[in-house]
Amino acid sequence: MKNTLALLSSIVALSLAACGGSTPASPSNKVSLGTAVAGTYTVELLADRTLGTGSNAIYATVTTTATGVPVTNAGLILRPMMDMGTMQHSCPVTGPFAYDAADALYRTGVLFQMPGTWSATLTLTPSGGSPVTASFAALTVTDTGYGKSFAVGTGMGATSYVLSMSFASAPVVGLNPIALRLYSSSDAGMTFTPVDDASIAIDPWMPSMGHGSAGNVNPTIVASGLYEGKVSFSMTGAWETRVTVSRAGAPLVSTPAQPVAFATSLK
Repeated sequence: MKNTLALLSSIVALSLAACGGSTPASPSNKVSLGTAVAGTYTVELLADRTLGTGSNAIYATVTTTATGVPVTNAGLILRPMMDMGTMQHSCPVTGPFAYDAADALYRTGVLFQMPGTWSATLTLTPSGGSPVTASFAALTVTDTGYGKSFAVGTGMGATSYVLSMSFASAPVVGLNPIALRLYSSSDAGMTFTPVDDASIAIDPWMPSMGHGSAGNVNPTIVASGLYEGKVSFSMTGAWETRVTVSRAGAPLVSTPAQPVAFATSLK
């Protein structure tokens, strides 16, 4: 009897799974940023962790609202916005979402240059269909210290830059691989393009001790807008990684003044 009941339970479970039904649960290793409806589709935004300034991996799931069936061949474009009352601006997005079959998720990247409450619209274009839009009203971004912005020039001719730094793993005493992303905007931060012609120099500095650290490897470009290098920390404590960006052979004259400094604390 027990074996018969177990067999029946298995059959029922398999049948329910095959039938679909409600929207699948969020992946257990991701943080849900919100769910919204776009036409006849339901979109959920996810991240590896709570959003912070600097570089963030952003994911999405798309299902048909009526049946909960996953959609794997749609085109997705994300547009974050910050409303500051007297003005609005966006932030860099590394590109349209690309579908990863292994994780069954769409993925892109976002570089937030300031903390606060952001919103976002996601334009979804089904295969062979017309675009529809999902809106996400409140995305909370905390200040990690790894996303910076600066402007070169003044008035309508100013160019805005967003620079982020991230570590491949938790920073330690010694040589640490780092990635920097650099984007620019010439329309007051409404649209951004990757900067591929920059020279980047890094200079770690320990303010409390008044010294730097030797053996650094200046970042060089490895992909559009992406530069990789290595920063050396010679001891535990509070450090600043000072970054100077040059284009056309000259350091950018910016407001606030270059270099940009990223704070890192080693225990």
